[in-house]
Amino acid sequence: RYQSNTASAVLETITNIQPKESGGGVGETREAIVYRLSEDMLSKLPPDYIPHEVKARLVKMGHLNSMNIFLRQE
Repeated sequence: RYQSNTASAVLETITNIQPKESGGGVGETREAIVYRLSEDMLSKLPPDYIPHEVKARLVKMGHLNSMNIFLRQE
């Protein structure tokens, strides 16, 4: 019984992750939706920081500043 249930669960998972057939081809594919959403998320990210510039700013603000200590730990 356990093996039958496990096999059924595996087969159900396999069929659930298969691409779905669309009747009329109307609308975006799942891949297009994921691509669009990922592009949107990437566009909202801040630019990459330059480590030596950040370090220079932290030194300028003071080594023992409590916020600098916290930021270095993070």
